[in-house]
Amino acid sequence: MVKILTLQSRSTGVSYYRGETVMRQLCKANGWQFDAIAPENVTPELLNSYHIYFDLRPTNEKNLNMMYLAWKAGCKIWVDLDDLLWNIPPSNSAATTWSPTAEENLFRALAAADVVTVTTEELAKHTSTKTDRPVIVIPNAWNDYAVPMPETWNGDDSKTPGIATYFWRGSNTHAGDLYSHRHIFTERNDVIFRFMGELPWYLLKSYGGHLDRLNWDSFTPNTAKYFDKIKEIAPEAFIFPLEDNDFNRCKSNISWIEATLAGAAYFGPLLPEFDFFGVEPIGDIAFSYDYKEFDLEEAFCDAKVHIEENLRLSQINHQRAQVVKMLTGQNTTL
Repeated sequence: MVKILTLQSRSTGVSYYRGETVMRQLCKANGWQFDAIAPENVTPELLNSYHIYFDLRPTNEKNLNMMYLAWKAGCKIWVDLDDLLWNIPPSNSAATTWSPTAEENLFRALAAADVVTVTTEELAKHTSTKTDRPVIVIPNAWNDYAVPMPETWNGDDSKTPGIATYFWRGSNTHAGDLYSHRHIFTERNDVIFRFMGELPWYLLKSYGGHLDRLNWDSFTPNTAKYFDKIKEIAPEAFIFPLEDNDFNRCKSNISWIEATLAGAAYFGPLLPEFDFFGVEPIGDIAFSYDYKEFDLEEAFCDAKVHIEENLRLSQINHQRAQVVKMLTGQNTTL
């Protein structure tokens, strides 16, 4: 039986789509063992019983120390990345916490890995310049084990007929993305803008924006409660504006998947990571809701079909299973 180990860490959106959640489903489906263990509980004797050490975003010393111990114990090293962490723009608040030490640790981890998995082709292109190890794209997926796919678009049963809710969610790391697109957030008779997470005060007229007020909800880190909340809000569309830079061009499909799972269409930028079915150009928000209504429903339906056919976690984890088989000598090619 294949045994995979990772360091125990707090649950985040990243770990839900790339870490412990998907790895546990992978191992359960294949009869393998997956364990998340606190660093202080790891011993050389324990490591000797594992085949693979998996690490998501390894940027600190404890990650590197564990990686070294796992390598000494004969484990294969699997690193996963979801962002272009070494090129964070100054408009993103994460740039203030990224350090030369974190960057050095990440590059050392990439060099030591037996395989690196990433979210997008664009991120793979950049990552391949930092390592000579195989870099494999495994896209984020809909967790079809846990979250049901809605049958219809929210606009078919709108809570406010004739008035659409356009929903944005994100942390303060997206302040620059919102600020650079503040011209699309205007007072309208046919649209209510609603925000979750970051409080975008700079979109208010009193601070140079175009909104009289903000409809805002706090963000919950609990994934189940988060999905319940966006279903309760039932927006007609999600909005996800992004600045056009290398960091954002490497972003993935999470917000688009979540929009579809909420029964909403999706407004996104025309960047490489959004080059798939069911995305309305962000600039089309300027059109009236009545004019766009059919297009929004069509965008939702296109996204729903594409995700159901191509991006189920139960499907995408077959790609992870191939990585495991490659690392354990069961399969020499991917």
